[in-house]
Amino acid sequence: MRDEVPGIRRQPFFIAILSVLLFAAGGSVEAQSQPSWQIGLGGLIGRPQGSLRDTVGDNAFGAALSAAYRLKRIPLLLGIDFGTVDYQTLKVPASPLVSAETSASIDLVHFLARVQSGHGVVRPYLDVLLGQSHPNVKTNILQFATGLPETSITKQFGDTGFSYGGGAGLMLRVYDGSHKARGLRAVSADLQMRYLSGSEAEYVRRGSLRLEAGRVAFDTAITRHKLLNFGIGVVFDF
Repeated sequence: MRDEVPGIRRQPFFIAILSVLLFAAGGSVEAQSQPSWQIGLGGLIGRPQGSLRDTVGDNAFGAALSAAYRLKRIPLLLGIDFGTVDYQTLKVPASPLVSAETSASIDLVHFLARVQSGHGVVRPYLDVLLGQSHPNVKTNILQFATGLPETSITKQFGDTGFSYGGGAGLMLRVYDGSHKARGLRAVSADLQMRYLSGSEAEYVRRGSLRLEAGRVAFDTAITRHKLLNFGIGVVFDF
């Protein structure tokens, strides 16, 4: 039995985020000596949202890498953002004879548009992300019987789908090399928060494990990946 979880309305989200992006990009002009690259890497702490939290638990941990190109004369960077997040492993005993262990991860690849000034020690920014997510879900079901070996059943789910989101962050410059004509021009500490809504994945429904006529039975549910990410890292400007 499947429980469909409806997607959220996307149009208002895109209109709000893209309107801010276009206003900032079009309304601010800053002269720069040359275009530059921005490379960022860091760690992630994720908080699953909605029905996903009921399936995989409260916390997720991962890492991210991004590369973006700063356009001339406007505070806009375009690039690509990679991330991977591992959810905590949940062990759910259904009865003295049946238990389940679910592990899950999600791989993320997004086109990144970032509005940010290239000047200043403290530089806030706004991100818009469009791309793909690929969840990997594995449930290992263990069945015990007195005097018999342990029986293991593995169910693996995963599918690639559309993903989108947005967020904001703050960079604090800890090294200033802007006097250089080329090479490393800045190093900054980076704090960010993002909300992502991605593809759906099928899970073994928590609490549905049972024995029927001596065999393990369970129900599945389809859950959309909605994740609130908090990140801390370091950014290099070239």
